[in-house]
Amino acid sequence: MCNMDIRGKIREAGLKFWEVAYAMQPPKTDGMFSVMLRKELPDEKKAEIMAIIEGLKKERRAI
Repeated sequence: MCNMDIRGKIREAGLKFWEVAYAMQPPKTDGMFSVMLRKELPDEKKAEIMAIIEGLKKERRAI
C-alpha cells in the first residue's frame, strides 16, 4: 500500500481522512483524497500533507 507514512500519521493524530482532505488548498473531497493516496506521492506533496496534519492536530489540542 502506498503512502503508509501519511496514513499512519493521520491515524496517530486521531484525525479522519476527510478532515485532512477538506483542509487542503484547494479543498479535496474525501474520495479524491483517497484516490491521491493510491499512488506514492512526491516528497513535496507529502510534506504539504504532513504540515496540514500537524496543523489540524494542534487545532484539536487547543479546543
